[in-house]
Amino acid sequence: MMLLAVGWLEPVSDDDLFELYSLTLVVDVLAQELGFGEPEEYGLVTSGRGHIAAFRSDQGRLRVLFDQSPIGLTGSHDRYRGIVAAHEGATGSARRPDISIVYDRSDGRRFLIVEVKRTANERYVSDSIYKVFGYLYDFSAMWPDDHPSPRSILLVPEGIKRMADQPYRETTVISGDDRQELAAALRSAIL
Repeated sequence: MMLLAVGWLEPVSDDDLFELYSLTLVVDVLAQELGFGEPEEYGLVTSGRGHIAAFRSDQGRLRVLFDQSPIGLTGSHDRYRGIVAAHEGATGSARRPDISIVYDRSDGRRFLIVEVKRTANERYVSDSIYKVFGYLYDFSAMWPDDHPSPRSILLVPEGIKRMADQPYRETTVISGDDRQELAAALRSAIL
């Protein structure tokens, strides 16, 4: 927000502003509600970057990525680039979730994707769930069979509520104005 205030960063649309809000929200929830404290390191939101925030706990190191493929940072493989590479005339770069969380713990890695969509349109939310399914398939090597759920979160501005009697599934949809539910989903996925 300080960069916005001094004119160093200018979102080109309301969608970009909601993505930055969501990134800030996720980092703050990790620090506050999940108890990681202030990040030990910040990175700039520029091309060629690594993580934009890193935390350390007694369990290991947690990194937050923004709008970049987690593959280079984690050394895993994605299915999308494998398909593209196997076909002449097909081109494309690695897919980039809006936010990725990589927690290298002493007992193994936890990985979570947070896709951000600024919409209240039910059809667009539904279509966005399918986009998240693509990430789950593409990056499936990142999740061992015993990885807890959710493995991905679709974050929208408002109007979504998980039924209290429903467990977290691979993907959960959360309203950006429901900090408590976001904290519970992050806790379930990475702790």
